[in-house]
Amino acid sequence: MYISLNVPEFLCARRYGTVTSTMDIARELLLDESPNSAEWCAALMADEQTAGRGRQGRTWLTSAGAFMATFVLGTTSPRTALTGYSLVVGVAVSEALESLGVRSRLKWPNDIVVVGDNASVKKLGGILIEVQEVANNRFILVGLGINVSPAPQEVMDRAVSLEELGRKGSVATDLLVPVGSALQKWHNRFIAGDGFKGVSDEWARRSCFSSGRTELRIEVGNGQQLEGVFSGVDETGALLIDVAGQIQPVLSGHITSFVL
Repeated sequence: MYISLNVPEFLCARRYGTVTSTMDIARELLLDESPNSAEWCAALMADEQTAGRGRQGRTWLTSAGAFMATFVLGTTSPRTALTGYSLVVGVAVSEALESLGVRSRLKWPNDIVVVGDNASVKKLGGILIEVQEVANNRFILVGLGINVSPAPQEVMDRAVSLEELGRKGSVATDLLVPVGSALQKWHNRFIAGDGFKGVSDEWARRSCFSSGRTELRIEVGNGQQLEGVFSGVDETGALLIDVAGQIQPVLSGHITSFVL
């Protein structure tokens, strides 16, 4: 069961009660609707997820009342033109939060974070991206989770919420319109422009890392790790890391530790 909502620029907007995940609902909706135009779009949120997932199959832990949503945005662009898209989503979410008086930062590749006075970094939200093919069009599924009230006990030392940042009385539905509007804006800019290349400066401005200063350790697969200094991102959204004087691009990986 769901309640229909009014979200400007989205043809379909729904609020569900308890679901496995909003990504599951988005996939099912695409199969049911079989949209034949890349202009079709949807904004789907839920009050509770029983099987939310994060990047690389990790469990997505969220607090009660958290913002849990999936936005579906269409494109005729080939998959190869979508590199760096998740970083653009980060820019959009950060901008939407800024409009609500919350200053957030971006942690490559898919985390929304807040940097404290003592340089501590706590996670406020996360992004998950999937691409589905329907009737010769591609639909990008943008899964978002943002802590509205204090995070679960298991991750409280690593997470922060809007309530803890001074947004007392906030509810998840407060985020749907500003986040949806910002996503549409940056999606259109990405698709109509030069992809991530045209957004990279804005991402860098919002990054929690400092080029030439932040020390990173990152898992890159097959048990391999790289250690070096953050050197920005390239026009595809790949992280650049200086390893003993050699700049290496990292297309996918998990940052295990860093020093700002």
